[in-house]
Amino acid sequence: MNFVEKTPIGIYTFDKDGNIVDKKLFSKNVKEAIESFCLSNAEGMQRFAAKQFRIIAKENFVSEEELNEFLCSFVIEISKKNMVGLIGKDKLLVHAINAYDEVEKQINIMEQRLSEWYSLHYPERKVNADLVVRYGRRDNMPGFSDSTGVDIDEHDETILRDYARTVDVMRTELTKLRAYIKDMAKSIMPNTCFVIDPMLASKMLAMAGSLEKLSRMTASTIQLIGAEKALFRHLKKEGKSPKYGIIFLDARVQSSPQDKKGKVARIVAAKIAQAVRIDFYSKRNDSERLEKELKEELAKI
Repeated sequence: MNFVEKTPIGIYTFDKDGNIVDKKLFSKNVKEAIESFCLSNAEGMQRFAAKQFRIIAKENFVSEEELNEFLCSFVIEISKKNMVGLIGKDKLLVHAINAYDEVEKQINIMEQRLSEWYSLHYPERKVNADLVVRYGRRDNMPGFSDSTGVDIDEHDETILRDYARTVDVMRTELTKLRAYIKDMAKSIMPNTCFVIDPMLASKMLAMAGSLEKLSRMTASTIQLIGAEKALFRHLKKEGKSPKYGIIFLDARVQSSPQDKKGKVARIVAAKIAQAVRIDFYSKRNDSERLEKELKEELAKI
């Protein structure tokens, strides 16, 4: 019985006593050696190659220093090769949804500032960025007759409109970002996005950190994503046990009667757990079955 093992310098065949029966050496060029190493189906260094490696390597390298230099470069390059593709697109989605939340929060702050700012000029009417960009001064607003607000000059109006225009541009970019997130979420976790809204699925993914981490979570953990502070308070006996986290944003949970919200959240969370595992491990399309089972389970409540 022979044993075939691969090493960074080549593939060796050993007999049962550990004697070399045959060998196929790789190139001394590190990148070419790595390609040959990765293409080989032989096992890595096991019982014989590991014990004799330094000995069998001497015939291919003129010195111990040359061998060490080759092995150092080999390890670095193969580590780089293995890192390629290790970070999946789910990480891109995590940053995208976090960016969306940050931009949305900033827009809300800026719109509130604009509203308070413009109200000094025209307190009788509530305006948004679009109205300020379109009409500017209160005198140009549809239906304007009189106001107790402070008058503004041309320079004041220009600054207000520029600020409002910035808010409008950010709102447009937020819409584009939302579309991007939805499309990417449906691509990365199609079954999960069939069970819940893609934006909610993305928020859960971001809070979990990655699709792999989310796939390892139990249904009860998924149900409480976003409710960590309430859970810690409960564990310290400073509050009630939370029934749900951001899963509350799901329309089925929100629209259910108060005494059934917890049960609905638990059922939806269980189906999310199934969907995420399918998306991460098997990647098959099982959306129809998941939808049918979810409807049947919710109907029994």
